[in-house]
Amino acid sequence: MDKSAELKFSSLEIREAGGLVANRVLDAEALASMAAEVPFAGPVEVKLEFFVGDKDILLQGTAKGAVKDQCGRCLVPVTPGFEAALDAVFPGETEAIDATEEVREAMLLVLPERPLCRPDCKGLCPRCGQNLNEKDCGHRPEIPNDFAKIRILKEKKQEKKR
Repeated sequence: MDKSAELKFSSLEIREAGGLVANRVLDAEALASMAAEVPFAGPVEVKLEFFVGDKDILLQGTAKGAVKDQCGRCLVPVTPGFEAALDAVFPGETEAIDATEEVREAMLLVLPERPLCRPDCKGLCPRCGQNLNEKDCGHRPEIPNDFAKIRILKEKKQEKKR
């Protein structure tokens, strides 16, 4: 891991300086060691700010980046961005502060569980698999038998309005 990606800090230096601002870039190697299960789309920018209190050291920061994924409806590749905020408190008598786990947790918590290529994604046709964002295949969605009567009544009502 390169020095710019290091997330370990000396508590003594933070206390003596009355705080600290640190900007780091987590490269592929650093990210793989932190969260190998996440396919990051590039480096992650981390901004950390340490504040010294009476007994504790407060950490506030952000981690900003993107991940490689696929749309949860139509399966096309997407690269959703994320910005994670983090807050942590460390005991002032600690010798060193390692913010790696706090940054990792913050990133994992904001990653979309089911990203979409766009908010109005139509998804795939359940019958033929056609991406409905590209072309309408003409198949009507199948309605469970429990709702077939409701659909028929709704269609009859629409025909009467015409």
